[in-house]
Amino acid sequence: MRLQSEGIAPGGALSTDLRELASGVDALYMSGRGDVSPRLIVDLVAARATAEERGESVELDLGDCRVSVRPKAFGRHRFWLQHPYAEIGVSDKQDLPPLRIQPKAAYLHAVGPAAALDYFAQLLGGFTRDLRLTASRLDVFADFQGWAIAPDDRLNFVTRATQRDTHEESGVLTGFVFGRRKGKTLLARLYDKSLESRKKGTDWWPSVWGAGYDPAEPVLRIEFEFGRNGLRQYGVDTAAEALRWVASRRVV
Repeated sequence: MRLQSEGIAPGGALSTDLRELASGVDALYMSGRGDVSPRLIVDLVAARATAEERGESVELDLGDCRVSVRPKAFGRHRFWLQHPYAEIGVSDKQDLPPLRIQPKAAYLHAVGPAAALDYFAQLLGGFTRDLRLTASRLDVFADFQGWAIAPDDRLNFVTRATQRDTHEESGVLTGFVFGRRKGKTLLARLYDKSLESRKKGTDWWPSVWGAGYDPAEPVLRIEFEFGRNGLRQYGVDTAAEALRWVASRRVV
């Protein structure tokens, strides 16, 4: 996707005060492959049974911290562990990677994606023999102020995507989506990140945006979501390869 150099509608004009506030990796979802300790599976079976009986999560020691075991599955993974820094799925089925890891955005931005990857490799490697962390989703972003968008601006973007959505809230444009997540290749989003942050209660974003952030102006985010199939098209398999690939393009 790229912005056409001509014919930009007045509402979408770039201001001379255009400022980049932050950029980098906003999501790094991983699959963990290897042999999970049978002892952990036994403990998780007991913990989930207790959670189901009580109707609430129960705590379990995992490495150097405690996690909450939910009374339901995490997608197709039978066990759902809520770690302070991530949502983790564990499966004992042969047709699934035994681990599913979704680090929280706040943690990624606090320590950086490389440090986050090292932490989870060490944590999960403590109970998984021959652990291999592959990348299943990678989101890269850039946040700006000084750029307003209008509904007609959807025509100013050149893209191979055959589907594009316009999002509004209370009659106000909040952004565009190009493509679909279903194919697990590439999805692009352009949206009001400051509005989303207020709705989700993620009040830590201004500290990421830094001194250039003006609370009186909206923050416009450009975000590209690479799914597993899209990453493979670029020759990216492991989570470490994903971060090296992004760094080689000077995104982080």
